[in-house]
Amino acid sequence: MLDILEMIQDEIKSAITDAEAMLPREGFVIACSFERNGRVLRVGITERFRKACKKGRVWKSKPFLATFKNAEYGFDETHARSPVSGGA
Repeated sequence: MLDILEMIQDEIKSAITDAEAMLPREGFVIACSFERNGRVLRVGITERFRKACKKGRVWKSKPFLATFKNAEYGFDETHARSPVSGGA
């Protein structure tokens, strides 16, 4: 029996496979969407990103899928790495 993480990774892998099929004609595809704290986080992939991941042999690997799953936790604005105001 699959544990919950493997089930979630299988769902994400399926979503990425579906998005990958659309990349040649779209160029950018939303692979997954997560809702947290009343906000929606959409994770997209590009053909360039896919090629770089395949070259690095990480495309659809367990760590790659875990990273997508971790996006479900959202973005914590209190721990942002860049200033909100923008400028450098």
